[in-house]
This record gives sequence, structure tokens and C-alpha cells, in this order.
Amino acid sequence: MYYPSIQHVRDDLHTTQSGVTWTVTAFTICMAVTPLFWSNLADQIGRKPVYAASMLIYTAGSIGCALSKSLTALIISRVIQSTGASAVKGSGAGTIADIYPREQRGTALGIYYLGPLVGPCIGPLIGGYVGQNLGWRWVFWILTIWGGVMCLLAIFVMPETHRRMVIKKHKIQPINIPKPFKLKNNNPLVDLALIRYPSVYISLYFFAMVFGTYVMSLVGLALAFADVYELSQGSSGLCYFPVGAGAIAGSLSSGRITDLMLRRYKKKHDLEGTQGGK
Repeated sequence: MYYPSIQHVRDDLHTTQSGVTWTVTAFTICMAVTPLFWSNLADQIGRKPVYAASMLIYTAGSIGCALSKSLTALIISRVIQSTGASAVKGSGAGTIADIYPREQRGTALGIYYLGPLVGPCIGPLIGGYVGQNLGWRWVFWILTIWGGVMCLLAIFVMPETHRRMVIKKHKIQPINIPKPFKLKNNNPLVDLALIRYPSVYISLYFFAMVFGTYVMSLVGLALAFADVYELSQGSSGLCYFPVGAGAIAGSLSSGRITDLMLRRYKKKHDLEGTQGGK
């Protein structure tokens, strides 16, 4: 939602083009680092409190963005906003694993990832017209309202799905439940040791290149639409729609293909009797 307003933020805060792009860079860097902490914390205290706390932080960061009077304040607020928004990146996949058997997780994850994939398409479309008619600060006020609603839903509506927490509440026999670790041992750097596996670091490298290029092009397009092609904010938002259409097709189809490949593998190796969650 923020991208179409970048030029107006630059002019309103009297900064440079390279300066205003730091509001995106800081958000992206924080989005890459903080999920490591949130994911470990979700395994310790459960998914529900992590979602509620993260949405509260996101809402606070959105308020800070809306009230920012300087580039420094906006960058700091964007870091806070990103810290809250990033919890869903790691914990969301954990929630899918909690409630779906393995042979159905591909389709479920394909639907789940429509959020972060379609967001950069629908967000600029909405944010473009909001910024054009109400001003760029109202983009963040709308995100504040949205974050507050999500926080309330996480507190009062969303159930806890972590298997260890569910077992404690309903006294179910524990099967394939990882042992809890102490909160002081929440060291995400330990998880980085997984990079030593070729399949992991090759996948990470590929995704890093694709996502980095994706974000870079989105920011560059936002400035080009306004400065070079002289499009309005609303028209600039429309230009992101093809990206979302491709994301929808790719996410839904790849999830189903993954499930199909897993079922074929199980059938080939006579694993039909294996429990999906194990």
C-alpha cells in the first residue's frame, strides 16, 4: 500500500530518492531477520500469543509511520512495523503444519502464501487511490485499523494450534511432539546451521535472488511511474496487478503439484500406511 506514495513521502519529508528508499530497505531487512526470533518463541509459548503480540507491535509501528515528521522517524517506525508483520512469515507455516497432514500441506501452503504474494499487488492498488485522495498518511492509518482488527481476532477468535499446547489443554496422548526449550535458549543463530545442507542453501540462494529482484523492481517501478511516466498514484497502483495475477497462478498450482508429487512418492515406495503428520 505504501509503494505508490513513495514520491509524495519524499517530497513531504524533504528528503532524497535514495533516502526514501531506506524506508523500504529497513522494512525488508527487518522482515528477513526477526522471523527467526518469532518462530522460536512460537514453539515455546504457542502460536496464539505470538500472533497477538506481533499484531500489537505492527499496529504501534503503523501509528508511528502515520505520525512521522521526519525520514528518521519514518524509518524507525517502519522497522517496528516490520518486526510485528514478520511473525506470520515463520509461524504461519508452523500453523499449517499443526493442522494439516503432510500430504495436504502443499495445497494449504499454496493458499497461505497468497497473502504475502498477492499483498504487493492488491496493496498498491488500494494504497494508490487512498494516497491520491486522502494523502499518504492515511495509508498508514488504514493499516493501523487493519492491524488492530487482526490483533483483536488473534486474541478473541483464533484458537491455539501448537500441538504441545493443545495436548495440555485436552489431555491428548503426546505423539511426535518436540521437547520444549527454555526461553533463554531462544537463539535463532543455532537454526542458521541448517545452511550447511546443500538443499537448504541452494533453495535459500534462489529465493533470495528472486525476492531481492522482486522488491527492487517494485520500488523502482513506484518512482518510475510517477517521475518518468507521470502516472497518478491510483494508476500506478493498477500497474502492480499483473504481478498479483502471476502470484495467484503460481502459488495455487505449485502447492497442488507438491501434494501430487508427495502422493506419488508414497505410492511408489509403499508408504501409504505412514501417518501424514509424522
